[in-house]
Amino acid sequence: MYPRLFHIESLKLFGHDFGTFSIHTYGLIFAIAFFAGFIIFYRNARRGGIPSNKIIDLFFFIVISGLIGSKTLHVLIEWRYYSENPGEILFAFFRLGGIYYGGLILAVTVSLWLLRRWSLPIWAMTDYAAPGLALGLSLARWSCFSAGCCYGKVCNLPWAIVYTDTYTHQSVGTPLGIPLHPAPIYESIAVFIIFIILMILERRKSFDGQVLSLFLILNGFERFIIEYYRGDERGFIFNGLLSTSQVISLLAIPLGIILYVYLQKKTKEKVKKK
Repeated sequence: MYPRLFHIESLKLFGHDFGTFSIHTYGLIFAIAFFAGFIIFYRNARRGGIPSNKIIDLFFFIVISGLIGSKTLHVLIEWRYYSENPGEILFAFFRLGGIYYGGLILAVTVSLWLLRRWSLPIWAMTDYAAPGLALGLSLARWSCFSAGCCYGKVCNLPWAIVYTDTYTHQSVGTPLGIPLHPAPIYESIAVFIIFIILMILERRKSFDGQVLSLFLILNGFERFIIEYYRGDERGFIFNGLLSTSQVISLLAIPLGIILYVYLQKKTKEKVKKK
């Protein structure tokens, strides 16, 4: 685990001391994840006949809204702390980490609004984007692993990991010297399998929106299960019975099923009318 690829205690340029300077592994891997997801989205959308400029513009808004949404939900979940330390709210948007579902919800909302405004096929576009989203999430979990956030519960399994870097403990509270479940890697593997399934389905789908629907269902299931292996603080509901992400997963699964049934039925009705 290398939370910082490059670190200078005192950066001096042109006679000025700019203080400490670091290049975090989290940011680099996260950027790679976004770029990889964009390549998949771009290739799928171009094959579907979508203009390049619209794909690039849409991806830009997805990235911005995704970052804002993930940070905003983090602040809301940890509101007890931030209400007592309001000066930390703005700083929270520049820290490592965030809540994935917050980014997903806002990114989808903004995307749907833009697709309507630009008169682009909404459900087809979501199908083009879903596999890229899965790949990006799979790669992004390695940024969490490198930073020490999203760490797992204590375990004694052969593949348990032990964090030793004091910087991770100071930054995100990662326990040191204790064998833990590699929760970020669990999710990375699970979502990569989902990515492969979605890529196969995207070329063989029978109706628009089918790929997105399956993503919501599969991602909801994997996230709900893997949350039980997480050991970090991330907000809990129902007296600690479920995490915030698990509650959202329980909403995403039926939403995906409803979308799947509704869009499939709608497509069949259109075929009958023809």
